[in-house]
Parts: sequence; C-alpha cells; structure tokens
Amino acid sequence: MIPKLVRRFAKKFRRPPRILVKRRAAFGDVLFTTPIVARLRRENPDATIWVQTGHPDVYRRNPHITSVLADDDPRARRADRVIDLDMAYENRRGLHQMHAFMEVAFGDHGDSHPPNIVFNFDNAPELPPDLAIDWQRAVAVHLAKTWASRMFPNSWWEEVAAALTAAGYQLVVLGKDPDLGLSGPDVIDTRDRLTVEQQASVISRCRLFVSSASGLLALAAATPTPTIFAPTITRAEHFMPYRNGRLGDGFIPITPDIACYGCDIRQPGKTFWECERGDNACLGLITPGMVVAAALEVLKR
Repeated sequence: MIPKLVRRFAKKFRRPPRILVKRRAAFGDVLFTTPIVARLRRENPDATIWVQTGHPDVYRRNPHITSVLADDDPRARRADRVIDLDMAYENRRGLHQMHAFMEVAFGDHGDSHPPNIVFNFDNAPELPPDLAIDWQRAVAVHLAKTWASRMFPNSWWEEVAAALTAAGYQLVVLGKDPDLGLSGPDVIDTRDRLTVEQQASVISRCRLFVSSASGLLALAAATPTPTIFAPTITRAEHFMPYRNGRLGDGFIPITPDIACYGCDIRQPGKTFWECERGDNACLGLITPGMVVAAALEVLKR
C-alpha cells in the first residue's frame, strides 16, 4: 500500500521535463524545425520546450515553445533532453530536411505526424504606407545572395523581371540588403524594410512567388500562394516544403536537365556545398524563359 501511495505522490509532483532543441543555421533550416517542435509538444504537453537558434523571429508567435534561448543562456545547461539538429540534415543528404530532423529527434521520419511548417503571421505589423503595391498584379520575388552553386546573376533576374512587367505584372522584391535587387517601372524594392512576418504577409497576398533556393521558400509554405523556384545543387524533393500535408503542394520546381543535378547528396557532412564539376553548369540550363513561361501559366489560371 505504501509504495503505491509513494508512486502516486511522486507522479503528482514530478517536474515536467525540460527539452532543448538546437538549430542555429540558416533561416529556412530553422523553419523546418517547427514540425519537430510541434510533435514534441503533442507528445510532451507539460514539458518546458526551449529553442536555441540564430533566427528567433521564426518562433516569435509559435504556440509550441516555452521560449527561445540565446547561446549563452544558463537555462540550456538544465535541460533534461537536448535535441541537437545542427548537423542533422548535413549528415543525411538523401532525406528531406524535415525527415532528417525527425530521424535525429525521434528515430523515425515522422510519417504519421503533420509535416507542415508552423509560422503565424496573422498579426503582422502593417506594411510601410509608401509601398504602393497593386495586389491584383503583384508578384513577389526573392533574389537570394547565396552560394555560387545556386545563385542566378542579376542579368538573369532582369530578364525575368522585364518579361513579367511587360506582361502587366508588378514585382515586389523581398529579402535583406545583401540580396540582389531590381529597379525600374513596376518594381517595388522592400529589402531590409519588412519583418519576417510582413514578408510572409506580402507573399500571401501576391498572386505568385518566384525565388531562388532560399529560406523564404520555406516561409512561403505558411501561405497559400503558388511558388516557382529553381533548384540546382540540391534536389527539389529534399528541401521544398510541405503544404497542406503534401510535399511541394503549390510549389513548381524548374530543374536543370543534367545528370549531376542535386550533387550535394554526394557531399555529406558539409555545411557548404560546391558544384562537383566546378562550373555550375546547372545554373545555365535554367533559363529566364523557362521561369517566365511557368509564371505566366500560373498567373493566367
């Protein structure tokens, strides 16, 4: 009788577990941790869940965490369980990024769990009043400044912009100041002017989103907007996000016709991937005309 009472007492007053999730790399990588944290919360409803990341904006309104911790926060040392995702994807290049995270965190690929990115922008701040965006014609674009193996030059983007504006559409450039920009009639440059939530709001209100491989692709999964992107060194099925529970729902990849497409699968354990041929030939096989044709097809629907 006494042991039973002791067990009941201990269960009643047991401290909930403290779980620390770490992923301090790129913005898009951190967005892909949100399904992992959502599953942790479902399986540990009373737990304290901390996240360590260099992109706290991803978790600003996330309902599944207790708080975001800085790298030097002493609370991190008191965690009962640490889920370190910093090299989870890099060491599992044959998996989708979210599945790689699930494997490290839970030992499975999370096939029975919602894979959608969790990002709430319902209460995003109002956009700057001087942005004269015509939402009926607006197409959001992100010209990410990234590795040479997946970055298209300004001239490539200028051709895309010229064709879309000539067809009557207005381009809204997203991103930060280091990213590439566009200028000219019917181009609105918002770089470094919008919060992450505001950028999600802009994508959600535009008719289409066109992007190179970047974190904003993952952000677009929180919106209903059709999205076109051009993967090169990484295969589309390994990093395009889930939407409505389906991989790449509403995402249109324009892929290069070359045997070595997605060559980073042969470079495990790295945090930076280069073209294995050394010439980035896949970039030249994706022409502005291919992207424009896909964009116009979507826009005419």
